[in-house]
Parts: sequence; C-alpha cells; structure tokens
Amino acid sequence: MKLIPTRPVTIYARQHGQIWFPQLHRHTDGTLFIYFQKGYDRNFSPFGRLSSTDHGRTWTEIEENVPRAMWPYSFDDGELYEMDCYGVVDPKETDTAFHYGAWSFPGLPERVTRHELVRVHSPHTVNFPATAMGVSYPTHPWWDLINRVHGKSEVTGDELSYNCLTFFRFLEHDGALLALAAGADRTHYSAGKSPAHATTSMFCFESRDRGRSWTERAVVARGRPDLPEGFSEGTMVQLKDGQFYCVIRTGGPFYHVWSNDGGRTWTQPELFRLSDTGEKIGMCWPCVRVCADGTLVMVWGRHGKHMAFDPSGTGKQWQSRLDLHAWELDTQALMGVPAERRLRGDTLRAHRHLDSGDMLSLVETEPHTFLVCYDVQAYCESWNSPKCDAAIRMVRVRLE
Repeated sequence: MKLIPTRPVTIYARQHGQIWFPQLHRHTDGTLFIYFQKGYDRNFSPFGRLSSTDHGRTWTEIEENVPRAMWPYSFDDGELYEMDCYGVVDPKETDTAFHYGAWSFPGLPERVTRHELVRVHSPHTVNFPATAMGVSYPTHPWWDLINRVHGKSEVTGDELSYNCLTFFRFLEHDGALLALAAGADRTHYSAGKSPAHATTSMFCFESRDRGRSWTERAVVARGRPDLPEGFSEGTMVQLKDGQFYCVIRTGGPFYHVWSNDGGRTWTQPELFRLSDTGEKIGMCWPCVRVCADGTLVMVWGRHGKHMAFDPSGTGKQWQSRLDLHAWELDTQALMGVPAERRLRGDTLRAHRHLDSGDMLSLVETEPHTFLVCYDVQAYCESWNSPKCDAAIRMVRVRLE
C-alpha cells in the first residue's frame, strides 16, 4: 500500500491579509468545514469558517459561531458543538474558567444556534495573567466574555487571567464526551516566574452534558524537563480494538501513548518512530484519523508537510512517509514558478510569515480517500499569478 496524491489546489486566498492554521472537520451529514485564523500568528486573532457540501470541490465562507474555535465535534443526531479557545478565569473560583460555546444543526438552518458559556474546571494547570501575555491584547470578540465572567463592564489587566488550556480532539465513550487537552502544569511551575516557563502536560477531560462543562479525568502525559516543551499538542483517536491512542508534540520528536480503560490511565510515553525506516519524526501538530477498516493515517508539519499511515491500526507500524512539501514544490515547478519564488519549507529556522505550512489537517471523505489542507504564505501559484499574502491549499490523497 502507498499514499498517492493528486495535485494540490488553492481553495481560498487573500492577496492582502493573513490566513493561518486551517483545520478540517467532517460533519455528521458529510458537510465539510474549515476553520482558519484571520490575522497574524498572535493570540486573540479570530477564526473564519468555510463550508463545502460537495466533498470539498467548492467552498463558501460562512459566519462563525464562536470567535476562535478549538476543535469542533459532531454528535450523531446532527448537532455541531464548537468551543472557543480562550477561557476567562473566574475571579471567585480560580480553578474554573469560562469559554464561549455554540451548539447548532448545520443541516437544519431553521434551528437557532444556541450560545452558552462553557465551564472548565482545571485544578492542575497554571492561569495566565493578562499582564503575562506580552503584547497580546484581547480583541473585541472576547470583551463580552470578560465582562460577563467578572460581572462588571471594566476589568483591569491585573484582575484578568486566562486558563490557557488548549483542547485537541473530542470523542464519545461510555456516555461521556472526552477531550485531549494541554496546559502549563502547576507541578512544574515556580511562583513568581512567567507561566510560560512552566512545562506543559497533557490531560484528558470529560463532559457529561454535551460540552457545557468539563472536568479533568486523567493526566495523559506529565511534562518532562528533558523535552523542549513538555507535552504540548496532540491528537486522540479510538482504535478499532477499543483502545485510545494519542500522538503528542514535545518540541522535538513525537511521543505516543495508549489507554485501554477509556482514558482513565495511560501507558508511559514512548518515542515515536516509523517502522519502515526507524526514523524519529516531529515536530508539531500531529493529526490522526482512523479509517473504517482500522487503518491509521496521520499528517504533521514543521518543517515541511508530511503524511504516513499504519495498516495495522495499532499505532506501532507507521510507514511510507509522503513528503507533501516536495510535492507542492514539484507542482509549483510544473506551473512555471521560478525557483526563487517557490515555498522554502524551512519553517523551523526561518520566519513563518514567509512560508508557514506548519499545521496540517485531514479528513476521510470516502474509504481510503483523504483531503489534506495547509496554509501557505507569500505564495505564487503559477508563473504569471500575483503573489498572495496567504492561501489555503488542499490535496486529495488515496491510500491504495
């Protein structure tokens, strides 16, 4: 078996403006969504949203339900759950933060979208005072959330704190909605230092009210001082044998873990290697999907854009790495783009605003057929096309 890509195409572009981190999601009825950041790669840049009802052939920009969605989730009854990234800490209960949340039925436009606050209780992560966020400033979409949580119309930077707990992937199990989440760990934090210096750990959170409130279920991987970032980003799926499986970013090579009791306990993190070459891979934004036959497929970035699969469905036989960045460069060459105007891909050592492509995502649209998308910056599609500031590129890949 091998991964076979078609030529990538541009599905959304801006000649003047920024596009970052497109995230693909397939809804229960087959509708595809892409969430993407609008603005520079800083905190508090809102997200936009695209929608496709024809398997990704055409896309329409639609209104977002929350300012900056983390990972959406589609329930079997057609309801779409969306949770915003930023949680404002309750000044009266500092282990608790509130996020924007939205529940909608994309296939039933007559159903009104419900907007409520999502309560997250996180006793083991560090809160970030607004003054520790540097130049990042909460733009107007979050002002109402701040005011509602604090119960007043004016809040100072000294009063305001965020629980910067980032959720990655949701899945349902035994009557609960579960989420993988990363946050700065209080056990690795020294009072008086910047919260950004705390090592990041990975947690499993659960909700028993369809995402309205969340509590910590378990520590998935405790941050370690020998890893550049601790455990900072991840992806979680349920394997065909029922086990949970996660691949996790560390700032270096990936690690992976398993759970056979619904995410309550986890194996010790193991270094991730490709089985056919033995190489260690990293370093950011792993995104895993499980096919109907149990096959695992993953994309990841920085530097470059990559894809691999595990035919065993166990997480232990990853192989056949596909270099999507080399494929993109080959496509630019085919379209006559001069070498000096093509993407470089060296986002590890260069300024990402000149290239990007760090964070890929994928969905399966048909058996063993996948759509993969990523962003590109300062991009030229053909020899005579104007250079656009940013674009979302998409490639269809078959596993056969």
